[in-house]
Amino acid sequence: MTPTEEDKKEAAAKLLKYRSTFVEAWLKALGLHDATPALLEEVLAPIFNHLENALRNYANEGPFILGKFSMVDIAYVPFIERAEISFSNANYDIMAGRPKLAKWIEAMNTIDAYTSTKLETIGAVYIWEAIVVSG
Repeated sequence: MTPTEEDKKEAAAKLLKYRSTFVEAWLKALGLHDATPALLEEVLAPIFNHLENALRNYANEGPFILGKFSMVDIAYVPFIERAEISFSNANYDIMAGRPKLAKWIEAMNTIDAYTSTKLETIGAVYIWEAIVVSG
């Protein structure tokens, strides 16, 4: 799960470091009460486009971030899953215009170790709404 090729080690390090930027933008968007899809796009597009571009780098090797399933996928999947759920009520589709991200989510959903830990969508929406409303 840890890349052995130097270019992938470097890409993994950069993406793992970028995760804090990703989470910061995601949390900022969660705090935007009654945000329009346009406002969400303004806040979220940079992080999802960054991930889409990262997915393109090794797309010829497979659907995962470094081509093959790795620690980078494990590091990002909980945040992507929660972002997809938390913004669905705001009519913001994180996959719109991001075909590599859509394929990545599809590929992640084939991994039993991941799917057995996924949040139930309805329950997660109630949790996120409670956090945002009380926040």
